[in-house]
Amino acid sequence: MGMKVQWAVPIIASILILGTLGLTQNASAAQGTITEVNPSGKHGMITEDGCEGTKGKCQYQFQIPKGVASGYEPSVGDVVTFTVGNGQKATEVTLVDDPPVGDLSIDPTSGPIGTAFTITDPDGRFVAGDIVVFTSLGTDPTTNGINADNVSVSADGTTVTGNVPVSINLGIFAVTVHDDVANPDRLGIAFLFTVTS
Repeated sequence: MGMKVQWAVPIIASILILGTLGLTQNASAAQGTITEVNPSGKHGMITEDGCEGTKGKCQYQFQIPKGVASGYEPSVGDVVTFTVGNGQKATEVTLVDDPPVGDLSIDPTSGPIGTAFTITDPDGRFVAGDIVVFTSLGTDPTTNGINADNVSVSADGTTVTGNVPVSINLGIFAVTVHDDVANPDRLGIAFLFTVTS
């Protein structure tokens, strides 16, 4: 499977990287592709996309711990997002898959705090009163989600608009739409949005 640039993706499973799990002050978010999987299917290598360093500096070993992503078998070519931490280790790794068929989208896909965004669903599944939640990758929206500001749903339910919340940090976030954050998201997918400043 070739690498695709994708922003509307269903989050399938979270995986942890072997080694130190603590983030450093220089931690940064990255996206990559699984390039090796060992015969057990429980660990392998991730190669960072667009990395211009040496092979060793662009690769990260990962492991799926017991109780996480039960039943999932990682495959070469799977796309992941992850946070680069100390000593070529990483945490907050999220496995993503191809976007579903359709024109689901978020626009734009990056911008500073306060940026106005529009999420589109041609099937019109949004309902007045819905909320948009920004969540750090690999964390639970019910405990770590931050609600977008100024959310509004169109009369036909095909678009929801809002602003990147002022209380958010910089980085890559999963963006989901809910009637209540305690309930599953409406679309069954998360959009990726990069808060730049």
